[in-house]
Amino acid sequence: MRLCALFAALVLAAAGQGRAAGPETAIFAGGRHWSLEADLARTPGVIAVETGYILDPETPSPIGAGGATEPEALEAVRVTYDPTRANYRRVLLAFWLSIDPFDAEGQFCDRGARYRPAILAIGPEQEAVATAAQRRVAQLFGREAATVVLQGGRFEPAEERHQDYARKNPARYDFYRRSCGRDAGLRRVWGAAPMLALDP
Repeated sequence: MRLCALFAALVLAAAGQGRAAGPETAIFAGGRHWSLEADLARTPGVIAVETGYILDPETPSPIGAGGATEPEALEAVRVTYDPTRANYRRVLLAFWLSIDPFDAEGQFCDRGARYRPAILAIGPEQEAVATAAQRRVAQLFGREAATVVLQGGRFEPAEERHQDYARKNPARYDFYRRSCGRDAGLRRVWGAAPMLALDP
């Protein structure tokens, strides 16, 4: 496999592990928010994943809520995790392995601006870690990642029908995911058993 040697080890810094602290939060965008929700909810240490939209500071309505803001749509998830069980790097790694980081036009069958991949950093520490990981992905693949690291924007939860969609609608979600080619696409990008070293 072309990238086998690059994914030989999972290297995650221990910062944030084992300290007594309350839950922490991370926000990501990467295609339909149902799919990120389903993937990230399986990550050890993750307490909850909520689907939603990022609010554009320039507009009063949520990006992704429809109407005039539709071209600027950005579906996202807010991840709450236990920092004594998973640090930000571990949650960030789970995000990378759930997307095609090189597709700026959407994810798999979900096309358009509302489905583009992004990391919404909360504070300078997350921004530094996310930017370093972005550089590492580019180094490992030999090309720049289209996944952007952004500061700012406000998360607004999606409607109740979008929350926990995969669990509430398993047959529909499974059909959508297979039809969309998400798992096949992830295997093409990351390999059947992805192991990614985000730290140099």
